[in-house]
Amino acid sequence: MTGLITIPTAAMQPDGSVLVGAGRVHREAVTVPDADHHVAPFYAAITFLPMVELGFRFSPQIGVDRDALGDRTLMARVQVLPERGRWPAVALGAHDFLKSSGSETRRYNALYVVASKHAVPLGVPTAVHGGYGTDVIDAKGHQFVGFFGGVSIAPHPVAEVMAEYDGTQVLVGGRITVRGIYLVGGLASFRYGLGGMGLRWRL
Repeated sequence: MTGLITIPTAAMQPDGSVLVGAGRVHREAVTVPDADHHVAPFYAAITFLPMVELGFRFSPQIGVDRDALGDRTLMARVQVLPERGRWPAVALGAHDFLKSSGSETRRYNALYVVASKHAVPLGVPTAVHGGYGTDVIDAKGHQFVGFFGGVSIAPHPVAEVMAEYDGTQVLVGGRITVRGIYLVGGLASFRYGLGGMGLRWRL
């Protein structure tokens, strides 16, 4: 979903935007139970109305034959308040909220509210994000529980540096976007690598 390195934000893509991508996450950076393998997620998401974003992600574990497609995660995010003047945008989100028959059902569950505010101090585009997540839904694993947040700074039109706290660990990284193609990379707990690439276009 639209966000920083791993956390979601309240910012929205333009109406009709489609995101597709894939990545690789070190096992020590995967914040769900039994994370003993690296994960190679791939995903797609679409923004419409334009305050709704829906996404779907497969999260297979690398080197696990029985895990060809991995955990299947449906994600939804709704911006309930747009950013106006001094007021931040506010969004509600839910990930992995549908129960299936598999043993890994709802492994990446999240239920949260998040706010985002953009500014241009000293001429440098900057965004601050803060949210709160809960684990009230019965699930094998939860993400973004408690307070989470982050900041992004864009010193160049195609480059962005980011830092975040996802509720369990600190991550730092960056993103480069050129003609709809983006590369993102980072470190969890300043030690474990994660990254990926994707494509964004408008219908």
